[in-house]
Amino acid sequence: MLAAAGCACPQDVDLRTPESTLDSFRQAFSCDDAADLEYRCFSSDVKQAFGGLSAYAVGREVFRREHPLLVAYLGLSDLEERIAVAYGEDGNSAVASIDTGEGVLEVLLVNEPEYLLAHPDGSVTREYADRVTARRAGSDQVLAVIQDRDLPAEPVKPIQRIELRSRWVIASLPGLDQAVQAVDKTSQAAP
Repeated sequence: MLAAAGCACPQDVDLRTPESTLDSFRQAFSCDDAADLEYRCFSSDVKQAFGGLSAYAVGREVFRREHPLLVAYLGLSDLEERIAVAYGEDGNSAVASIDTGEGVLEVLLVNEPEYLLAHPDGSVTREYADRVTARRAGSDQVLAVIQDRDLPAEPVKPIQRIELRSRWVIASLPGLDQAVQAVDKTSQAAP
């Protein structure tokens, strides 16, 4: 187990900034029982490449076994002092360089904003911004149309308020391709 004795697993992730995403990933990765929170730190493209949370568990073991810089990153107690973030020109990508003491770990992050759609009945729907289109359905009603990658768009219930939030997620990190390939090989070997 990578987690230090007495260290509690996180209850949620903070994806508001590249730094908070990396810290959330680190905390989740150091706990054996927080793969779901760790998985939430990845971009939708990375999640699609893995094919789901259960498949990611195989990739997670590849990370732990084959990437000592990643493991060293997990052990940093002074992460904030060792990280340098350079934002892309568009402001929607960033490269975080982390000095682990044994080398530099570079992580690519992207901003995949999410919408919080507040409905008149008090419920809230969370959706990625690239999947939501709001449209008028009358003089006093707005509907959100949610587009799935593989399914046609379908309307959801009326919206009272829309809030857009930044959501910084990991798009690439060392060993990611090997972890995805390990998942592919495992799924091909299954009967």
